[in-house]
Amino acid sequence: MERTDAFTKETRRMLEEEILKFPVEKMQDSMEVMLNARILWTYAAGYRVLKKEEYLLTATRTKDFFVEHFLDHKYGGVFWSLNPDGTRLDTGKRFRAMGAAIYGLSEYVVATGDESVLSYARNLFETTEKEGFDQESGLYRDMKSRDWGQAEPQLKDETFCTHLNILEGYTNLYKVWKDERLRSRIIALLTIMADKVLAGPCDEEGHGCRNIVEASWQMLKAAFAVRDIYVINKVRPVVRDLLAKAAGGDSGSKLCEKTEKVVADLWAWKYLNDGEAADRALACWDTIKGTSLEGKCGNGIFRLGRLCVEVSDMFM
Repeated sequence: MERTDAFTKETRRMLEEEILKFPVEKMQDSMEVMLNARILWTYAAGYRVLKKEEYLLTATRTKDFFVEHFLDHKYGGVFWSLNPDGTRLDTGKRFRAMGAAIYGLSEYVVATGDESVLSYARNLFETTEKEGFDQESGLYRDMKSRDWGQAEPQLKDETFCTHLNILEGYTNLYKVWKDERLRSRIIALLTIMADKVLAGPCDEEGHGCRNIVEASWQMLKAAFAVRDIYVINKVRPVVRDLLAKAAGGDSGSKLCEKTEKVVADLWAWKYLNDGEAADRALACWDTIKGTSLEGKCGNGIFRLGRLCVEVSDMFM
């Protein structure tokens, strides 16, 4: 891959000089668990990659707030949203939020080795499996009430996002907890996504082209994490099909879409033997790197930061 050195330097510079200097307070205007889990992941990953104490301090402050306010220490799980003063706003339990929480907390463990934080992530895994997996349908539920009773869905069907976020969280947790049951659930999730969740073209079942582009590289990452050749061989053609579906849709017009496209193409280049994917990734990156973060939403900044970390993990 040509331009590797320049590419890695550019992404590293963006991570350090723009993403991690963006005021956390601006991203925390929304007191939703998803965004705060992603802020935790971003600063923990930033510390892991760049080894600067200031990022660890921010990650630790975010982790402490997250553990104190977002974790439900009575019933387990995480609250969906808080009021600005930290009191509870929406106490419903959405399982995609459980996946995001595991993702953020486990990254803090990857960066620091903190066993106490690992226990929180492990407990969320156990709760997700106990309360979230529906044996009858073979799928993970979207949501329950605070005390794990049935709840009327408050949003549109989120089956796709639920499974994607749980897979992301479980894969990251597996970095620091080589538990065989966790490994088996990652394999099961990949099978569920391939055989049930991802059937149909873009925009069916509530998932669009950006999301299936993200799913393509998340599934490859999970398959290679568990080191199972059968799973890898099962996932590869599914990922090729996802990228082919997304090619006909709007997967590259906005910042979030562009970031996912770059990462997906990098994974396709490295693990699907797609020689042209690297050029597509670099071309898309060229349209991103001059982007001003001023006025960007926290989700877009998180995805851009994750792109930078993925590049660092892949090439450095």
